[in-house]
Amino acid sequence: MRIFLIGSDIGTSGTKSSIVDLKGNVLAQAFEGYPLYTPRAGWAEQNAEDWENAVYKTIRSVVRQSGVSAREIAGICVSGLFAGCGVPVDDNFNPVRNAIIWMDRRATAQADHIERTIGGKRLFALTGNGNDAYFGFNKILWIRDNEPDIFTKIALFLPSNSYIVYRLTGEVIIDYTSAANIGGIYDLRRNRWAFDMMNEMGIDRNLMPENFLEPVQIAGTLTRDAARKLDLSPGIPVCAGCTDCLASSISAGAIDVGTQIAVIGTSINWSVLHDKFPPVPELVTMPYAIAPKRVYYTYGGVTAAGALTKWFREIIAPYSMSSDEIVPTSFQMLEEEAEKIPVGSDGLLILPYFMGERSPIWDSNARGLVIGLSLHHTRANIYRAILEASAFAVKHIMEVSDLFKGENKECVVSGGAVHSKLWMQIISDVTGFTLKTVSGDMQAPVGDALIAGVAAGVIDSFGVIDSWRKYGAAFVPDLDTHKKYAEIFEYYKELYENTKNCMHFLASICR
Repeated sequence: MRIFLIGSDIGTSGTKSSIVDLKGNVLAQAFEGYPLYTPRAGWAEQNAEDWENAVYKTIRSVVRQSGVSAREIAGICVSGLFAGCGVPVDDNFNPVRNAIIWMDRRATAQADHIERTIGGKRLFALTGNGNDAYFGFNKILWIRDNEPDIFTKIALFLPSNSYIVYRLTGEVIIDYTSAANIGGIYDLRRNRWAFDMMNEMGIDRNLMPENFLEPVQIAGTLTRDAARKLDLSPGIPVCAGCTDCLASSISAGAIDVGTQIAVIGTSINWSVLHDKFPPVPELVTMPYAIAPKRVYYTYGGVTAAGALTKWFREIIAPYSMSSDEIVPTSFQMLEEEAEKIPVGSDGLLILPYFMGERSPIWDSNARGLVIGLSLHHTRANIYRAILEASAFAVKHIMEVSDLFKGENKECVVSGGAVHSKLWMQIISDVTGFTLKTVSGDMQAPVGDALIAGVAAGVIDSFGVIDSWRKYGAAFVPDLDTHKKYAEIFEYYKELYENTKNCMHFLASICR
């Protein structure tokens, strides 16, 4: 009998699902996009029902495309974006408001209050993470403080993958990776909620799921209703799943301590696997999906990467002239134009803080900045400067900790950005690292499928990823270009320090 696995990843821009065989071959994949709601500057929300419908639609699609029968599916795994506070649901598990996702920066007052009353040092010693509006616990406090009528209706906060697991199985669970991502109220050493800290913050312990599972553990089986919506059969095992960047890392073959991995999509996570308690609060740490009680995934996060290129294409340069005809601008057009622009974008420098920033500055009130503009510059200059800005942001992260300074200057890269040769070369030239890209099919849903296979017992170990993994192009840094970028990078760092007071004033006007 043939055996297949389904992986589904809930991303910020959309959900992608794949059906995979036991040799790692992707038989079919499907993508369904959905809106990102930004009702105010620095705010970012999504509707959990959009995620749910996208999971149903994409899994139905891959099942139909592949021609695989329901009885041949051995397991399902769902990973999901860091949904900030998670999905706030009522007693009937219906969402009472949109999820305030990772990108959202509104909870600055709550983060300031926690800093004054508890302090970032205490939080870091407990959770391995700092204190910032990024973390879910501050977003929970924001709802409590600003939407009391809604807050009283909330029975539970569910991470994105946990919400979908409930819809598929009827079981309420939380995996260790998603719990730790909430920060503040998670004891990283003991792998449990820090109830004393929750009491001190005023967060009811009953608001958080208490059934902790490793990503590879079975959460439940497909219900009859869910099976009908997926064109599958009831009883298929569904595992707990994990945060989306971890599924991407697994698909890239990251299973050994010391490996550096970058997931570049809407944002950038530049990470390293290690087995020590996190060294610095400027980075974000969660248990790794493989061996979550022993291995850590520590990363620096660039908030706006693919989101910034998408914004530029859709808002600033939506149309182009082609053979005397106006056509929609494509990323390929922008890349071809930007390739002709020299290093440094002809004197343009950008700070990519268009949604505040996480690592290493942790400033919710930071804002995007373009400096050096002249009438000589074109959209190609600005687009290249955006790509260079994201690379400078990565280099800024790498300076924070010795974790990134190993002898092996190599990083495996996955995510949508690997399709841009220009972007990959710029990051390689700026950081001085060789980038090994993962081929297009090897994305988070494949990592999910592998987790599902191990969970269902049809795959012996995660080591099989060595035979599954498929590399794309490799990008080696040019030493002369690296030196040029090193000089520009010093001004990049100065630029934030010299303008942050102005940024904060402008941010206050938006509020």
